[in-house]
Amino acid sequence: MIVIAEPSVELRAKLVEVVPDDDIVEATSLDEAKSSLKAARNRGRIAVLGPGLALADVLAFAEEVERERDGAATLLVTQSLEPSLLRQALRSGVDDVLTVSATAEEWSEAVSRARATIAAEHDVATGGPESSSRGRIVSVFSTKGGCGKSLVASNLAVLAAERLQRRTALVDLDLQSGDLAIMFQVMPALSIFDAALDADRLDEEALEGYFTGHRSGVSLLAAPLEPSLAEQVEPDGVSTILELLPKMFPLTIVDGPPLFSDQMLVALDASDDIILVGSMDVPSIKNLKLAISTLTQLGHPRHQLKIVLNRADSKVGLRTNEVEKSLGVEIDVQIPSSRDVPLSINQGTPLAMSRPRSPVVQAIAELLPVVAPDASEEARGGRFRRR
Repeated sequence: MIVIAEPSVELRAKLVEVVPDDDIVEATSLDEAKSSLKAARNRGRIAVLGPGLALADVLAFAEEVERERDGAATLLVTQSLEPSLLRQALRSGVDDVLTVSATAEEWSEAVSRARATIAAEHDVATGGPESSSRGRIVSVFSTKGGCGKSLVASNLAVLAAERLQRRTALVDLDLQSGDLAIMFQVMPALSIFDAALDADRLDEEALEGYFTGHRSGVSLLAAPLEPSLAEQVEPDGVSTILELLPKMFPLTIVDGPPLFSDQMLVALDASDDIILVGSMDVPSIKNLKLAISTLTQLGHPRHQLKIVLNRADSKVGLRTNEVEKSLGVEIDVQIPSSRDVPLSINQGTPLAMSRPRSPVVQAIAELLPVVAPDASEEARGGRFRRR
């Protein structure tokens, strides 16, 4: 059930039109909304609180809902997205903030996230499976740009969310030039910069508000909206975020920068597995070899590293067995070249959604046993190529 509380008849009607649910109750005041929520008492209740309500009362109500955790969530509607208001709302326990001009698709994503949050809280409260296990962190890394690192990270996250049906977080740690928001065609209101800035006040509920939802089910923590903000994202802030994420998501995929930055070193230390991506050219292979050597010296065991060769079928005078000989390790996954890749990026739709049967997607799917070793073969939807 969704209760829409807003004094304005016109705005309330507009919200009823775009909010996706068959069981909608209208309320003209916060007191009416409280009564409707209390009368239902079923898990999965959502309160949509319009801008015509007093903000102080709305935030107090959100805090009350947050404390009780009885299967309800709050979504705040504002005239515009202001960072100060967002922070205030999220700290008060509001589950999401949308503007009055939000589309039906944005509302669908917000409602889905709210219900997922309620389900996760229920699991914790009842000792469900997610409360007893720590989520996994997998970093996708390369020391050379243009190798397809973000392609692997984004599509692997989509495959994990869709095939494994698990809440999946995707963190864009390429702080100066991260493109995941563009690749997912979303407009984040907040980013990892904002989350790191509030690191000393973060908890699981607050951190949830810094993510941007996507229709695939992936929750994106975007790179800073301005490259100049990258230097203000402290490694300690990244560390705090990565400590919280395994408690919130069964799986977190980190898309790192093409260098061993301080922030990336923090992510690598927190990772259960590291996917190293290279492409079929000599500079990339040289950098890949150096990355393997550096990670080994940093104490990461060989079994933690998974080697991915992108555009492995390129006719450039190199063979994969020669690459393996040069690296001194076997290649775990070979991704073929495809014209569909730049097309999907330009369209803002991950290839795993637009062309799920693409050979590129099938190759990336071979990494699912890495990110979810406990998932069944049927759930992964493919076989892990063993050599």
